[in-house]
Amino acid sequence: MDHQDKLGRAKEHLDALDESVRVFSVRYPYTLSPEFDAQQGDYALYFRQQKLIPRIWSLVLGDTIHNIRSALDNLVYLLGVRHSGAPRTKREVERPQFVIADTPGDFAIQASRRLFCLSPQAQAVTEGLQPYQSAPGSAGNPLALLRDLNDIDKQRHLVLAYANLLAGTVRIAGPGIPPDGISILVRTGILEDGTVVARYTLPASVKYANVDVESGMVFQFSLADSGQQGTSLSRLSANGSMTIFDYLRMRVFPRLEALL
Repeated sequence: MDHQDKLGRAKEHLDALDESVRVFSVRYPYTLSPEFDAQQGDYALYFRQQKLIPRIWSLVLGDTIHNIRSALDNLVYLLGVRHSGAPRTKREVERPQFVIADTPGDFAIQASRRLFCLSPQAQAVTEGLQPYQSAPGSAGNPLALLRDLNDIDKQRHLVLAYANLLAGTVRIAGPGIPPDGISILVRTGILEDGTVVARYTLPASVKYANVDVESGMVFQFSLADSGQQGTSLSRLSANGSMTIFDYLRMRVFPRLEALL
């Protein structure tokens, strides 16, 4: 079936992206650079990127989103053929589309235009999947994220943040520092080159050249402008819930395919 082929192609893109991210990550593409701030009298720890994130990732993500969205539309078209027969007019060919709406009113308007060829049962199932319905394990909905990313990609490349810092600490040790060292929590979230992730002071008797600054950071690469800041590139999930790909494969397609 066309929709399963499209979804399979999306999975190929995601697997390729995972491998590219893995290879890129093991080459230490970032560093943390401490610099003395004479004005404030303390040290600022700057995030510095050593390598630019590959632009091809944006294209791969766009292709992934397009294939997943197209898979939904392919399935609606197939349902329309099964429920209403082969399309006879240009309208019946061009208008069928899987609806993703944020309110019941918006769904009703779009459904009359996009789902007219589906059976009442299929329309009811589609409505049950809408973002305004409760989403498993999340306050968000993977379909809403899919729609938003697809709309962005139609206008321009998806914007990639260099890194999303999930957690991190800095430990300062050396002569004149307490035996357990000085531990500092760092700011988390989307980072750009030059972002200050932590500030710290040293005792007046301690020379910076004699101390060791050790950091432990947990990063992922993320989308920066999806409305879900911190969305992992390959996970593509809303608020940490089930991925878009798995949501369609496990929750959406089985319910609609049962009506074919």
